[in-house]
Amino acid sequence: MRQQRSIWAVVPVKSFARAKVRLAALLESHEREQLARAMLEDVLAGLSKVEQLSGILVVSAEAEAQEIARAHGARAIDDPFENGPNEAVRLALPFLRDMQADAMIVVPSDVPQIEPDELPPIIARLQTPSVALVAAARDRGTNLLACSPIDLIAPCFGPSSFGKHANATRRAGVEASVFACPSLTRDIDQPQDITHFSARHRTKTGALLARWSEKAQMFDEAALTE
Repeated sequence: MRQQRSIWAVVPVKSFARAKVRLAALLESHEREQLARAMLEDVLAGLSKVEQLSGILVVSAEAEAQEIARAHGARAIDDPFENGPNEAVRLALPFLRDMQADAMIVVPSDVPQIEPDELPPIIARLQTPSVALVAAARDRGTNLLACSPIDLIAPCFGPSSFGKHANATRRAGVEASVFACPSLTRDIDQPQDITHFSARHRTKTGALLARWSEKAQMFDEAALTE
């Protein structure tokens, strides 16, 4: 009989060429691809330091994202239709069942300042049927969804998803646990996220954004004069 619970992290990843279109006013397509690649590497580097995780699963149609996953000791499965993060999580469920996963933590690929020390309290909460949430700083979205068991609620990522996840949890008969994780609340999705970026620690993403800081500042000043 297994004594230690199996908890997996799931990271949905959009194809790099399709990623971060909201940043098109500031970044060229090749720069957006660079950013998506760097953020994924930073997220996987952070998750790989969380000893309580049994594994990490990347769900993506992007061949390079799958290669990056394997380079960080993670597993990867294909997302052939790229219908968004909710469908990507659903695609992960059969794999997780095969791995006998008791719980999962869904983390977006655009929270590059993730700090491993913030995750153990969330993982500890997953010892019983539960849902744990971290809200996004903007749009009341969700920047972390943890479920025990893995299919306790259906994912509903997107604008205002935090409230949707909380309501779904109540319908499942439990109350969501809300965690304040400063490294997870801010993603990088809009130009102001770059202009207001403040590094918490050294990351590949931070190095890229430092190179683009002058361009971001010029964009910010132009926006103020409109």
